[in-house]
Order: sequence, then structure tokens, then C-alpha cells
Amino acid sequence: MKNTSENRHLLLQHSRTRLYYVRNGDWTSDPAQARDFVTTQAAVLYSRAHALGDAQIVVHFHRPELHDLVLPLAWSQPAEACQMA
Repeated sequence: MKNTSENRHLLLQHSRTRLYYVRNGDWTSDPAQARDFVTTQAAVLYSRAHALGDAQIVVHFHRPELHDLVLPLAWSQPAEACQMA
């Protein structure tokens, strides 16, 4: 059985531009070049730590018959509370 992380990537996407986060403030339109955060917790903590308030998590699948899953991020509590959850 294949590891599910081999079948999908967890990416951060700018909610307005639809560009994917690469690193060091760089963004790309190509999901294959974007940083894979492996876990949603890693993506959330990174977006909070780097003040990526316009970011959303995208679960990008490698199979063309599957649509990407977009998970909006809403910051309603301090970053410290997110780390404790």
C-alpha cells in the first residue's frame, strides 16, 4: 500500500492570487514547484509564524480525476493557542 503523502501534497496558496508558496516569500503558479508541508499542522504553524494571513491550505492530489481540496485559514485566536491545540 502506498503512503498517502505520495499521492498528495499539502500546499499553501494565496487566496486572492491563487499562487502557491515556495519559500522565502516566493510564490509560483505551478503546484509541482511549491513547498509540500506534509501535515496540515505544519502548514498552519508556518503560515502563522510567517504572517501569511491571506493563505489557505490546498490538498493537491496527483490523480487528475480528483479535485484539489481547499481549506481556508481564519485567524481568530493567538498563534500560541494554535500551537497548544
